Amino acid sequence: MQLIKFFLLPAFLLLSLHSTKADTYPKNLNIDILHYSFDLTLSDETDEIFGVTTLTLRFKKEGIGKIRLDLINQSTLLKDKGMLVESIYQGKTKINFTHANNELWITFEKPSLANSETQITITYHGIPADGMRIGPTRYGD
Repeated sequence: MQLIKFFLLPAFLLLSLHSTKADTYPKNLNIDILHYSFDLTLSDETDEIFGVTTLTLRFKKEGIGKIRLDLINQSTLLKDKGMLVESIYQGKTKINFTHANNELWITFEKPSLANSETQITITYHGIPADGMRIGPTRYGD
């Protein structure tokens, strides 16, 4: 019986350490994305895509002035693959943003009101760095 405890206790401790690994992704629990749509334009002539993404957000808290989204930006390290953001609109108003280190920071025209909703539209283009492969098939098409 002592031998079983000797082996089971360390195994249990190792498993519990593995299962309690912290999620380090930078979440913003003060917003909800209620709806999103992706409108992508592809061509047989080029590997570049043109995209328009529309997000409807609900702010749970007052005073949120900007949000962060993941979007791989164009980079020489990626052989100029990645996306280049052309513009971002909040409703009909063009708003400021920065896009560096694969993070898209969107600055709102005015800080949020609690329980308010807004819609943002992001226009971008580029050759996907990962996740979507564009190119000839194995038959050359």
